[in-house]
Amino acid sequence: MLFNYLKITFRNLLRYKLFSAINILGLSVSLASCLLLFLYAQQELSYDQSHGKQLYRLTSTLTLGDGEDMVVGSSSVPIAPRIVEDIPEIVNATRLTGADFFQAKDMITYEDESFYIEHGYVTDTTFFELFKYDIIAGNTQNPFIHSNAVTLEKEWAEKLFGDAANAIGKMVSISTILGKSDFEVTAVFDNSSVLSHLSPSYLISTQNSAWAKFFGRFPTWVGNNLVFTYLELTPEADPVAVNDKIHQI
Repeated sequence: MLFNYLKITFRNLLRYKLFSAINILGLSVSLASCLLLFLYAQQELSYDQSHGKQLYRLTSTLTLGDGEDMVVGSSSVPIAPRIVEDIPEIVNATRLTGADFFQAKDMITYEDESFYIEHGYVTDTTFFELFKYDIIAGNTQNPFIHSNAVTLEKEWAEKLFGDAANAIGKMVSISTILGKSDFEVTAVFDNSSVLSHLSPSYLISTQNSAWAKFFGRFPTWVGNNLVFTYLELTPEADPVAVNDKIHQI
C-alpha cells in the first residue's frame, strides 16, 4: 500500500509539473526560513552566556532638561568600589571605558610599524575575573601586573609579532585620547570563541598613571557617567534587591 501511495504521488508530480514545482519551492523556502530564524535566535540568546549568570551591568537614570528620564548603560567612576564594600551580595566588580571614548580609532606602534586599532578599553584589574576570555599566553594569574601593562587580543598579537608567545614582554606605544604612552605586553587573550557584546582588541589598566589621574578628577556620583560598571553577584542574590540597596546608598 505504501508503495502505491508513493507511485501515485510520483505520477502526480510528473503530471502537474508547474503546480508541483511551486509547492516544492514554497516548502523549501519555508523550511530554510525557519532554520535560519532558529539559528539567528540561538545565536542571539547565546550572547554573554560564557561570562556567568550572575553578571550584571549597572545602569543610570538621567533626568533631561524637559523632565523626561533616560536610562543609560554607563555610570559614574566612584560607584563600583563603594558598593562592593557596602553590599555583601556584590562579590566583585569591574569598570570599563573606551580608550578613545568611542569617538575615534587609537594607534598602536611596534618598532617602525603603526596601525589604527579599534575597541581598546581601559579597565580595572578584575576584568578577567568577570569576563571569561581565555588567556593563551603570558601572565594568566595577574595580567595587569603593573600599571603600564597591556593585554592584546590574539589576532593583534599575531599581526604585530607573528604569534602570541612572541608578543610577551614586548613594548608597544599606544595613542589614546589622553596621548601616547608605552606599554609592556603581559598577556594575550582569545575572544574568538566567546559571543559577547564586548570584543576588545586590547586592554590597559585604570591603574595606569595617566588614566588614574584622569579618573581622579571625577570623585562624585553625579554628572560623570564615564564608565560601564559590571557587577558579579553571589549565586543566591536577587538583582532587584541589590538594585534597591544601591539606590539607598
